Amino acid sequence: MQLDFSRPGKPTDNATIESFNASVRRECLSQHYFSTLAEAQLALRAYQDDFNKQRPHSTLGQKTPAEFFAGRNVNADTVEAPKRVA
Repeated sequence: MQLDFSRPGKPTDNATIESFNASVRRECLSQHYFSTLAEAQLALRAYQDDFNKQRPHSTLGQKTPAEFFAGRNVNADTVEAPKRVA
């Protein structure tokens, strides 16, 4: 695996992950005050579970990632994002 960083100040280089990061921040991180790292990790795990197993996604035909990847021998929690085309 090779890391591929966006250019500084160019969020459009990787709009998908920028959108995801904004959603995590808005829907999870900004909704809570965390006293410890463990509290933040628990909240993020709950968010991940909801995101992957409860929430339908329009880009997946209104299926959850777990439903979309079911039967494909793929774990929705560990699937890699598609490679960006330059």
